[in-house]
Amino acid sequence: DMDRLYPKEWPVLVDILLRDGSRVRKRLDRVIGCPVRPMTDGELSDKFLQNVSPILGTERSERVRDMCMDLESLEQGADLVDLLKPRQ
Repeated sequence: DMDRLYPKEWPVLVDILLRDGSRVRKRLDRVIGCPVRPMTDGELSDKFLQNVSPILGTERSERVRDMCMDLESLEQGADLVDLLKPRQ
């Protein structure tokens, strides 16, 4: 049923069986980020920082985000790649 909607919509279903035997079930057909409900720049930025900051740190993550959001004016791709390298 949900497969027929993909790739235009990205349906998700969460089905949780609780210890008391009751069930909580929620289905969303148009999750944020699907083609018919794209993320705003702010939502994309927030998600990126939440996922990358624990690895790169806040400052480096913000610099990487800023470079990626403005790739057209990036003079050296190596500058971006350097920020992504693990630090010793």
